[in-house]
Amino acid sequence: MIFAPHIRLAFLLLLGMAIAPVNATPARAAQRHHLLEETCDSARSGTQAETLSCYTAAAAKARSEVQRALRENLRVASSLDRDTSRWDRGTDSSSAERLKSSQSAWLKYVDAQCSYEGQSSAGGSGEDILRARCLYRANRMRAAELKAARQLYAR
Repeated sequence: MIFAPHIRLAFLLLLGMAIAPVNATPARAAQRHHLLEETCDSARSGTQAETLSCYTAAAAKARSEVQRALRENLRVASSLDRDTSRWDRGTDSSSAERLKSSQSAWLKYVDAQCSYEGQSSAGGSGEDILRARCLYRANRMRAAELKAARQLYAR
């Protein structure tokens, strides 16, 4: 039985969540990225709308992973700041402030990078697909970075 690309994507994403390692790393995120990329790119045998839909859904899911990881990291950083009184050192930024600054810089980078990658189609019809693909990849990597950083704080 042949399934539509978005059904295959949903299945693969659910399967990935079920077997996802607890100690995610950027390298592991990259490996999972290639599997999804192959799935979304195989949708190209269908329509560009299907491919775009596949990457857009994957990017939204990855973005929610970043938001969850960021909330957890802010909770851990704030707790550490309270425990070590880092907020009371005058000019030294707290861990939570540094994380917020890092996230702000990362968002600016991703916007610029994905605009750049999308533009590689020279205004062609694939621009939205390339941008969504970049957003998916960048968010997956950021979620893995945040999880790895949280493990450092837990030591």
